[in-house]
Amino acid sequence: MNYIRGQATFIDIWLAKTRATMADKLIDAHSPLWRQGRILDIGCGYHPFFLLQTNFKEKYGLDPNTELEGGKINLIKQSFSGTALPFTDSFFQTVVSLAVIEHLNYQAGFNLLAQAQRILSPGGGLILTTPSPWSDKLLRFLAGIGLISKQEIDEHQSVYSLKTLKQKLIQAGFRSDSIKTGYFECFLNQWVMAVKSETNQTGENFVDRLKNFIFRHKKIFKFLVVGTSGAAIDFALLAILVEIFHWLPLVANLVSFSIAVVSNFFLNKFWTWRDTSLAYRRQFIKFFITSVLGLGINTLLMWLLLTGGLYYLWAKVIVSLVVAVWNYSVNNWWTFGAGKQV
Repeated sequence: MNYIRGQATFIDIWLAKTRATMADKLIDAHSPLWRQGRILDIGCGYHPFFLLQTNFKEKYGLDPNTELEGGKINLIKQSFSGTALPFTDSFFQTVVSLAVIEHLNYQAGFNLLAQAQRILSPGGGLILTTPSPWSDKLLRFLAGIGLISKQEIDEHQSVYSLKTLKQKLIQAGFRSDSIKTGYFECFLNQWVMAVKSETNQTGENFVDRLKNFIFRHKKIFKFLVVGTSGAAIDFALLAILVEIFHWLPLVANLVSFSIAVVSNFFLNKFWTWRDTSLAYRRQFIKFFITSVLGLGINTLLMWLLLTGGLYYLWAKVIVSLVVAVWNYSVNNWWTFGAGKQV
């Protein structure tokens, strides 16, 4: 019986059973009524062990490697990494994902949380487990000497603390006061349970809703602040070079834009994405390539708008908005995105 990928040992089987038992206990402790509805196990694996032993009215499993055994479980053989889950909004009362999120890069992991929030019905719950950060080296050591599946551990791409998981869940749309966390298996593993708000936050006042909205999208707001500072540098230098030194607007735009790019790189790396890696060269190359392409968009649009007779500062406003969307999207996905913890 395949509980996991690779050659399962008795420790792997014990860990899988303990995770399933923990999920069942959390369900019973919070709302046994969930069992009267639908449950989805994201990443149910080759053998949907948890779904086979838990009691729910309707059971669904999703995994790219699941064995389509039929029976009373609706098994869907599909990837869930970076893709929309094939279910309508509010379809499930319960979603579980046991020892899965660590196999995804950070962007795909966040997408999983956001999709789970979408398909949960109001009042429904998400339960997930993942290894504790300190246990990562221990697990790799145990895999190296054959006590647990090496293939399973080698596929780990990310490490989460409970604090980071809670932040990601809030960004995905869960309320802070609906999230509970804890440890099990001698602190080797962590569990998180998040309940989708039944009121959709309608009971909160405007200030609270605004704070929650900003917190969930704080990276975008930080990027906008950095972009505003870069735009201030860009606009000021452009105006000085054109009005005082009488440079051609296109030439002045190249210089002011380039200086703003350097400022934006360091502010975005250390503040917006809170990236503490030492991969300055690789990231700056990516950031530079993105900026050069942005510069091409910037210059082309500037030329088109100036040729059309638009005042150069108004043209700069339009160009800046277009390039800002480009820069955020590409840098979030490529430069500081997949595989980075933010």
